[in-house]
Amino acid sequence: MKRINDLSHNIKVLFVQEISNFQNFLMKSLNHTVNDPTIIFCTLFLLFFLGALWILDKMNFQIVMDCIIDWFDKECAKKGKLLCIIFIISLLFLVCGGLYSILSMIIISDQNSYANSLNSYFDVKYQNEIKPQSEIEINHIVNETINISNFSERLDRIAEWETQNFTDVYWHHVSSKRIIPYADIYTYNSEGKIRVAQSSIATSPYAGDPDWITYYRFGACGEESALFANVSNRTGIVSRPIILDLGHWEYGIVPVQTGNHAFLEVQLNDDEWYFYDPTVYGADHVLNESPCKNSAPCQNRWFGKPEQYSYFASWQVLRIYRGDTGEDVSDRYTRLSESIVNAKRVFSSKYGLSFVNRHMTLPINVNETFVKFSISHH
Repeated sequence: MKRINDLSHNIKVLFVQEISNFQNFLMKSLNHTVNDPTIIFCTLFLLFFLGALWILDKMNFQIVMDCIIDWFDKECAKKGKLLCIIFIISLLFLVCGGLYSILSMIIISDQNSYANSLNSYFDVKYQNEIKPQSEIEINHIVNETINISNFSERLDRIAEWETQNFTDVYWHHVSSKRIIPYADIYTYNSEGKIRVAQSSIATSPYAGDPDWITYYRFGACGEESALFANVSNRTGIVSRPIILDLGHWEYGIVPVQTGNHAFLEVQLNDDEWYFYDPTVYGADHVLNESPCKNSAPCQNRWFGKPEQYSYFASWQVLRIYRGDTGEDVSDRYTRLSESIVNAKRVFSSKYGLSFVNRHMTLPINVNETFVKFSISHH
């Protein structure tokens, strides 16, 4: 009897949770719809369209329509129904495409105007507050670490400083909002932290800026890598950016991109290049479920030789290249590039094609957002 009561209680709790989730979904959807700037343009277009119909009706519009219908019936009788249907579909595409283009130009123009205004505002804040305060913090960690002779310890200390108070949108599952609708150039979270990213609609001079990142401590792997590179370079360590295009392989040969991940290669005294991933360091040390938190013994997944990098599974990696030059470096990351090598081998054997400079064709990018995958999640 107790088990039945417990089961009944659990079902009621789940039902209430689902109802609550559905209500939240409806409220978010309604809020998004109400705040959608295209609603204004669509409403205006509908009003103008209805007004035009009313005016044309007063001007014997019915006569014009009858003439068009008669002409259309004659053309259909001559050329057949199939061609008439194709003509109607093409005409609809033409009209919708024209309206979409006009609407897009209006929105893009507005977004650029908003972005320029925000850039001007942040110019003042950046020069008077963000840059001076951030430079003090950066110089402090540089002076603290520049004399650490062990490069591994120096890099770890920089990563610890960077990630300790950093809000990663993927670690912490942060919900962020756009300051400018339809452009992710400036996004903010509930704590007032602001992230800057480049957008196809508008641009900002502060995307990837180390002072901005230090001040707000908000972003993802791109921001973490940019700040880490700046600080480590100031301590005398040369670095270069590495990008992983992430996703999956359709049929083992077709790359479908769903995101990417950024980290660094650093050159040490032996003139060899090692990978260092400050994002992985943060994930393994900062989060509550981190295996290395409170100096617990754990596997080092954030620093080592390129062939040792294993934070992602091979099937998740579509391309490995330098972020500054675009050079393909998948041959150095042997654990990550197994699927890439297999895809090239299968493709070459089936279609007799070779790959120049070990470079695959550009993957299908279905999502421009930065997405982190973890082997443990799959």
